[in-house]
Amino acid sequence: GVPAAAVEAWQLLLQLNLQRTGASGHAFERVVGEFFVHSELHLRVWLQRLHKVVSPTFLELPEWCDDSISFTNLSRTVCDDATGKRLLQLLQGMHGDATTELPIVFPQAGARPDVAVVPAPRVLMLIGCNMLEGRNHSSALVDNFESTDANKLYMKGGSISNATLRTRALAALNAG
Repeated sequence: GVPAAAVEAWQLLLQLNLQRTGASGHAFERVVGEFFVHSELHLRVWLQRLHKVVSPTFLELPEWCDDSISFTNLSRTVCDDATGKRLLQLLQGMHGDATTELPIVFPQAGARPDVAVVPAPRVLMLIGCNMLEGRNHSSALVDNFESTDANKLYMKGGSISNATLRTRALAALNAG
């Protein structure tokens, strides 16, 4: 038989194709989340492979990005709601040692990253999943990069989308 994870991946890709037709949902974010849930890669290896896609140069990573940080502890995903509770819990929990229970969070659109992950204590990954389709990729690319800046949570283009959640998120980030 076909592994359940493979069937689910195909279902998510089908949903992604439907999304292009105007169907609602965030299928690509779920594909990324499921990749991390089922991956046993180390952060270092993932970053180096990702870098190879866009550049032939060697990627030099900081010392803390060694083989001690892997995706093996990531086991579930959750969608956040308008209260931002799940993202705030993730940001607060990243400073502790028990990060293995933290889920991968799909924040609400106003928070800006599409996927938020804490693979190890004090390591926060914010991922933008805008598709680079059509002729003008630059705006989607810029938005993806800007959405990965933890200091710009709940901001877009210099405007704050939710001042209360922004204040709470920055406080959680700076708590450690």
